[in-house]
Amino acid sequence: MRRDQEEVVAAMLRHDVFVSGATAGDNVMRGQRSVYNRALRQFPDLPLNPVGNVNMSGMHRREVDANPDKLH
Repeated sequence: MRRDQEEVVAAMLRHDVFVSGATAGDNVMRGQRSVYNRALRQFPDLPLNPVGNVNMSGMHRREVDANPDKLH
């Protein structure tokens, strides 16, 4: 690995950028879906997005209590 690549990897590790497991898999699939959807706009003859058939389950929506009385 080149020195600049090693520095980037070291910085990412110091800042806990990496995630693993289901959340990481979901993030990869979201990125793939975005890139493929952009390609579909430019090349409409491409087949349907293969990520559309992937069940993503690593990230869940947080429940936030936005009651104004509790926002003091």
